[in-house]
Amino acid sequence: MGYQQTGQECIRRRIESACTTNQDCSSAVTNSECANNVCACNAGFYSTNARTTCLGRRIGDSCTNDVECSRLIENSACYERKCGCIATYYASDDNSQCFRRLRDWEIALIALGALLFLVLLALLICCCCFIPWWGRRGNKKKQKTRKPLHPPEPRYVAGPVPALAPPPLMATMAPAALMVPYAPPSPLPEARQKSPSDVFVAVPDHFVAIRKVNGRLALARVEAADYLNHRIMVNFLSPIPEADNMFELDPKKEIVSDSDVAHYPLKVVRRGEYFQLVTKEI
Repeated sequence: MGYQQTGQECIRRRIESACTTNQDCSSAVTNSECANNVCACNAGFYSTNARTTCLGRRIGDSCTNDVECSRLIENSACYERKCGCIATYYASDDNSQCFRRLRDWEIALIALGALLFLVLLALLICCCCFIPWWGRRGNKKKQKTRKPLHPPEPRYVAGPVPALAPPPLMATMAPAALMVPYAPPSPLPEARQKSPSDVFVAVPDHFVAIRKVNGRLALARVEAADYLNHRIMVNFLSPIPEADNMFELDPKKEIVSDSDVAHYPLKVVRRGEYFQLVTKEI
């Protein structure tokens, strides 16, 4: 099979050789068959000039009918004796296939999707840049509007006051700036409302010089006053070494007679946690 006898020789069959069965042809030439007792290429194939090979048709190859093209290439037909893709289809780079062209609405939909993707990407980038900037801006605003914190003023409850021991000698509490001439004690401001049940009444921030038993003056802040018994509740201030008239408030409260007030009032300003005496040195 695949060969035929010519005289005393066996010659391999070619396209257009005589045959009786399909195997006579396909054994010699792939993709061939026996048609009308003659070897021929199968539909969709064509023979080379040597008639020894059957090649599959591609777009642009010669043809006589549509089947010769569409048998191997889908969506193709024979146009003017050449294989070509049908309408709305185009040939691949190797002319072995036909691909459908995109419709106008499909192209528009793809373009719209790409545009929406770019817009969303731009919004995401803007948000990533804007959120940290807004956070820094808010922190700066808070720092500008933040008010300094001050310790709360003391609160007093009416009632009897326990007897306290006399204050210790505080010779180091009075710097040279407090060595002021003796002045008669000035009366403390009258309470806005007196009640027999009230012993001590809170007094606004007043700073006075208290004469100690050793004759030295000590700076004190008046916290409350007992107007009936002529007493005042004070916090003494300790001077800070090597500081210009700077004092630190002693949290311990002491009760002294208002007759011990040597100078009233004194101008004192708060410097953070400390106090500074503002007076003319003598």
